[in-house]
Amino acid sequence: MKNVRIDYYRFRIRKGRADILLQRTDSDGGFCIPYRYVDTNEKIAWLIRHNIVEDDSNGDLVIIDSTLNDCHLKKDNRDWISLSGIQDIELQRNEAYHVYHNILRLFMHLCPDEGESGLRRRASEMLETVKINIARKQYIDELKNALERKRWVIPDASMTPPDPELIKKEIKALEHFRLYKPNEIPMNLRDGTLLENDEYSYEPIDWEVFGAEIKPNPIFSRMFKYNRLIDEVDDMETE
Repeated sequence: MKNVRIDYYRFRIRKGRADILLQRTDSDGGFCIPYRYVDTNEKIAWLIRHNIVEDDSNGDLVIIDSTLNDCHLKKDNRDWISLSGIQDIELQRNEAYHVYHNILRLFMHLCPDEGESGLRRRASEMLETVKINIARKQYIDELKNALERKRWVIPDASMTPPDPELIKKEIKALEHFRLYKPNEIPMNLRDGTLLENDEYSYEPIDWEVFGAEIKPNPIFSRMFKYNRLIDEVDDMETE
């Protein structure tokens, strides 16, 4: 059974500056998003209905509670950190890029449209960078997985493992990384998911570039030949 945690994203705007409240960690003096775990008998139905809920990489179910200029958390062991320098802070306990993404996306949602164009512009530029960094990390993670797999299978084809040395070189250089931005009008499920999560991705990896050999699956090859034969017969009957 999962533990339920509430993460408190608390923002404030003062004199043209945006801040977020971060909590100091006990172990190393780093920072994390203020949080608490829910008691067994605590009623949280309202929080779940009215807030974003996500699964944490550590296995917790996380309720994201966010507010602007309305902070009732005690300030002990907590500090207001400028949003402009948030990416210079090493965040603990969670996957950092994901938390940066949450911080900036939530701030853009809460920040007023009127009178705060400068803050919104800077936050939007930072969010763009984070989305690209997340896509790069996912690309690198898939490449790293390639170093651990011995047998490859992709839809409609079988694939031999790529060259480990070429994969290692790509992880460093990212020469073949191609960013994928979803269409504003979703053209497929992938676009819809990326737009919903406000994320980018990357173009499918061409494994042949990294030395993999792709051969058509015999089953699909036979189906293709059969369908082509049917088409040829239909053409002969119509002549």
